[in-house]
Amino acid sequence: LIRIDATKLTTTLRIKNTSSSDKSFPFQTLQHTYLKVDNGAAHDASRCYVRGLREYTVIDKITEEEEYVNEDEQVVLIDDVVDRVYNPPSGTEGVDVTVGVGNDAYAMKLTATGTIEDNDNSTNLPVSCVVWNPHKEKAAGMSDFGNDQYSDMICVEPGVLLHKEPLKPGQSTTLTQTIELIEK
Repeated sequence: LIRIDATKLTTTLRIKNTSSSDKSFPFQTLQHTYLKVDNGAAHDASRCYVRGLREYTVIDKITEEEEYVNEDEQVVLIDDVVDRVYNPPSGTEGVDVTVGVGNDAYAMKLTATGTIEDNDNSTNLPVSCVVWNPHKEKAAGMSDFGNDQYSDMICVEPGVLLHKEPLKPGQSTTLTQTIELIEK
């Protein structure tokens, strides 16, 4: 489901297990949201940033260092390849971040929620956030990505990654993301 109005885009992804043979399956889901960064400002941390992930546990897919807790309010980009998973702290279910997209007048507010539904019951799920940019070297090696496009984008991907129970027959899971243009 996609809904658009003057300043907002809402996308909802729904997965339903329609199995009639009692087969459950594991699942994870991400919405791969590529945001345009104005004027090649993806390298300027004052203009391209993600705020709102403080206290999230970080898994750095590039350095493969041990997990750590993000103590900073601002996730600084992009001096090199960035591919980090931010898992929410206990008690935090949705994602609510502000993304600087290189413009001095506005930013993007990205919120996301996840649920699992079974008959009339709905349970909130923790939503993680992936921040990605391939930087120069990786961008040059990607056939579907322009060599210089890394300086004009940031990928902020909300997703259901931590739910360990398989999706049972008749159950569904929903990931809803809203991106809103906000004034600074």
